[in-house]
Amino acid sequence: MASRQPSSTPSSRRSSRSSATASTRPTYLKANFTVEYMTAVLTAFRDNAEKVAAAIAECRRMAIEVLPPDIHRSHLEFTVEGEAIRFGLLAVKNVGQGAIESVIAAREAEGPFKTLTDFCSRIDLRLANRKVIESLARVGALNVFGHPAQVVEGLDDAIAVAQAAQHDLATGQTSLFGGAVSEDLLLEKPLPEVTPEPRRVKLRWEKELLGLYLTEHPMGEVAEQVGAFVNAYSSDLRDESLDGQRVVVGAIVTGYRLVITKARQTMGIATMEDLQGSIEVVVFPRLHEQTAGTWAEGAILLVAGRVDHKGDEVSLLADLVVPWDEAVARGPEAFNREVAAGDRGRGRRPSAGGVGSRSDVGVAVGPGLPPGVSGNGHGRDVAGVGARATSPERPAVPYVSPLRAGSPDARTSAATSPLAIAPAEPIPTYSEPPDFIGLAPERDDEPPLPDEARARAAGAAAGPTAAVEASPDSVLHVRFSGYAGADRVVTAMEAFKGLLRDRPGATRVVLHVPGSGGSALPMELRAGVAYDAELLAEVRRRLGDGLVDLQLGS
Repeated sequence: MASRQPSSTPSSRRSSRSSATASTRPTYLKANFTVEYMTAVLTAFRDNAEKVAAAIAECRRMAIEVLPPDIHRSHLEFTVEGEAIRFGLLAVKNVGQGAIESVIAAREAEGPFKTLTDFCSRIDLRLANRKVIESLARVGALNVFGHPAQVVEGLDDAIAVAQAAQHDLATGQTSLFGGAVSEDLLLEKPLPEVTPEPRRVKLRWEKELLGLYLTEHPMGEVAEQVGAFVNAYSSDLRDESLDGQRVVVGAIVTGYRLVITKARQTMGIATMEDLQGSIEVVVFPRLHEQTAGTWAEGAILLVAGRVDHKGDEVSLLADLVVPWDEAVARGPEAFNREVAAGDRGRGRRPSAGGVGSRSDVGVAVGPGLPPGVSGNGHGRDVAGVGARATSPERPAVPYVSPLRAGSPDARTSAATSPLAIAPAEPIPTYSEPPDFIGLAPERDDEPPLPDEARARAAGAAAGPTAAVEASPDSVLHVRFSGYAGADRVVTAMEAFKGLLRDRPGATRVVLHVPGSGGSALPMELRAGVAYDAELLAEVRRRLGDGLVDLQLGS
């Protein structure tokens, strides 16, 4: 008789349990320490522009404002500022850590910078050279002195005066009246009167130096009109029910690269952005030949094509592209007729590898939306344009801007054509960074602490404790055991949250959240704690030994 096979092995059950609870800690932190958690995520992925953009989009969805860089308020990393998040200076391209440390040290030593020349004279110009300062100016970090174009124009004079002042101080030269020469030199003339940079130039600088549009989006100026021309947004395309459906999107071109097919033909891969995220657009050889000059970076285009899902990757296989200005000049009705004409005779693509898919040209296409962005989860049915051309009445189209810090606002576009469009949903929930949702091996079935250990912990808590004091610049680092189950860690976090509420104080607190592979996500809390012997005793009393480790550092 054949032996009976077990239904599952212990390892498979453990794997299932880990999968089921893999997001327990991030979910708890996001719900209870929302601003702090998103700040930690932004810091963790500071060098990955796509993940930073996706996390900032999620902040906007949750009405968390992300403030621009500022030399008087920003630090090295992203930081919590009230109910908002301040952009970290290290996330600005062309800016090194040594330069930023020089800026922060000067600010903390002598207070705010009074003028551009004062700023240049107090920082280390060997670390923060002209390219560094110009990059900070272009992203608005020096707006306290003037608008970016004005600061850039006056930068050479300010650096020259500052270098002379620093040289005189280094060599001990003084004026006839005994004062440092730098004091006279720092009486700078006002910055030159320069016309502020155009809006599009400012946004281009943000994109180049921050990796994203921070203060506003170029699509914002056409947001109210675009609803009459499109029937899908970038966040919709990840819906698997749309695979093979023909849709129309409106977005700005952020990149375009050429690819040579197996047949030695040239095609293009465009990266585009709308107000809800990124879109990868595949431009096959024939369309590329017809429209090669259209895909200029910064161009706003309307693109019709079929949604193509390849595993986790999503692309739009373009068959029609029209510049925004041209479409507006013709009007939505004429544009929609052109789209509908192209849709006639186009049956639904039978499969992802069928005719018209990326596999036809024998080329591997790069990844689609950033890994931090997931589908909208609402199962929206954004059908092809032709399928809706006979709709008797056009519904209102709410425009939801992810750039608003407050609650989403809805504005309605007029019914100008028979083309129907489903309402735009808010930006989808940001998927937690994979590096920090993985849990250590689960120990949900581990036994509780032995009675002897509990008694020892209780005795230690009840006994006399030595006096403990924290210096004004101390930081309390709180680490949770990487071998404890998710439920126990969340319980410990909840208990520690109660301690913070009961014992407010001036000592900064950083939680180190255990992740996969022994990694930890440091997360500084907004609320400080009163660090003393009573706090240590209360932690042992509530949590016992071994689950939480407290270390006072800097």
